[in-house]
Amino acid sequence: MEARMTAAESLAEELQMENDAQATELAVAQQELSSLHIKLTVSEERVEELEKQQEVQATELAVAQQELSTLELRLSVSEGPHHGAGATAGSEETGLFCLPSDIWSG
Repeated sequence: MEARMTAAESLAEELQMENDAQATELAVAQQELSSLHIKLTVSEERVEELEKQQEVQATELAVAQQELSTLELRLSVSEGPHHGAGATAGSEETGLFCLPSDIWSG
């Protein structure tokens, strides 16, 4: 009977040590999980910032492309074959006509 008690006590101690080791592993895993969650949150916020910046840049690019198109059109009109003082600038082929004062007034 005493041998059984000793064996039971030994088993209980062994199980307690294993339980303590698992509790430590769990605590470490929970700490790592918490750290990863924080990193994920920071990364998501950075993605949102970059998406907003991309939207702004896309808008700015569209505006710049429109301005470029306008300037190219003005240049082609001003260099047209009918350009001269008191005449209209433009091309019969494109149907674009304007007075010289209109070319630079926007």
